[in-house]
Amino acid sequence: MKNNKPLKLDDLVGEIELQIDDDTFTFINTKTGEIITLMREEIGATEDEKPLEKIPEWQRKNIEKAISIIEDEEGVYEHIFFFDF
Repeated sequence: MKNNKPLKLDDLVGEIELQIDDDTFTFINTKTGEIITLMREEIGATEDEKPLEKIPEWQRKNIEKAISIIEDEEGVYEHIFFFDF
């Protein structure tokens, strides 16, 4: 059984407000409760052969998180789906 950490509702609402369009993806780290929002380009950069050193620092951290999510074999990261009603 997973040892899920509780989420702060304010943090989750803040991430929902960041959902701009279909190019934004939100994940929850179920161990730490961290909410991570990534752009499609950042996820796509995980397959790029461009060295991380050549990517701007502000974007590098998100790409490193995207790599952790893509390579997650333990099911630590859960993708959150938001729907328009």
